[in-house]
Amino acid sequence: RLCSAGAAVDGELLLFGGWDPRPAGTGGAILGDAWALDLKTRVWRRLADMPRGPTSRHVACRVGDHLLVHTHRCASALLRWDRAAGRLVEQPTTGDAPSARGLHVAAALSAHEMLVFGGASQAGAMSDEAFILDTRSWAWS
Repeated sequence: RLCSAGAAVDGELLLFGGWDPRPAGTGGAILGDAWALDLKTRVWRRLADMPRGPTSRHVACRVGDHLLVHTHRCASALLRWDRAAGRLVEQPTTGDAPSARGLHVAAALSAHEMLVFGGASQAGAMSDEAFILDTRSWAWS
């Protein structure tokens, strides 16, 4: 598994999507599954698949109490880990959101802000843009 995204929350490492290269020449397969690794027992548990289907080259970031996943399909919403449901859910956002991209990075700036920087469009054009999401209002700037 390559190009997946993960973050630790509540004693587990949550892992989302990625790419299985499979045998050379096949092109591999983009994955949409999700897994939780119990960090004490080292036992994996299968979770509900990612909403919106398979994805790779995406990012996961812990911001305060939230675990957020940004993919190339996040123009008007991103994915948020719902602890009670035990799955990712769509979280609507407003403002000037990042365009569709992969290979980008995300980092928590504070308990309520996530920075998304760089990446590339599916056509391959690289970006040097930076965006900040405020998780109190779910607005990008």
